[in-house]
Amino acid sequence: MGAYFSVPAFFIAVRETMEMVIVVGILIGTLRRAGLQEREKDIWIGTGAGIVLSVIVGAILGGLRWGTGNNIFSGTGQTIFEGTIFLVAVALLSYMILWSMINAKNMAREVTEQLSVALDSKSKWSLMLLAFVQVA
Repeated sequence: MGAYFSVPAFFIAVRETMEMVIVVGILIGTLRRAGLQEREKDIWIGTGAGIVLSVIVGAILGGLRWGTGNNIFSGTGQTIFEGTIFLVAVALLSYMILWSMINAKNMAREVTEQLSVALDSKSKWSLMLLAFVQVA
């Protein structure tokens, strides 16, 4: 099991799942406060589509990693690849932390505003797309 389980990846998945739950909770809560429970199905369809896309991308990447006998890169190529990925991850996480510190107070309001725009369009696709983008 050690070759297939990564503790850091597990904690990243837990954090991402918690973020998804918060966003979907905001969307569902806003719909319920507006008395539009019948539109919740659209949110769940979009959420499900986002989860399915994430699983497909993960399966493809996992297949590339384990399906090739772990030899996608070797030697210097692997070192360069890992270094590049680490630098990109540091940049993205640093940006995310700074962005969250600045925008955390407004996040629920922004999601609620996006939901209002989607509801105003009267299209069930807009709600599905909103949930899909938030989750995927």
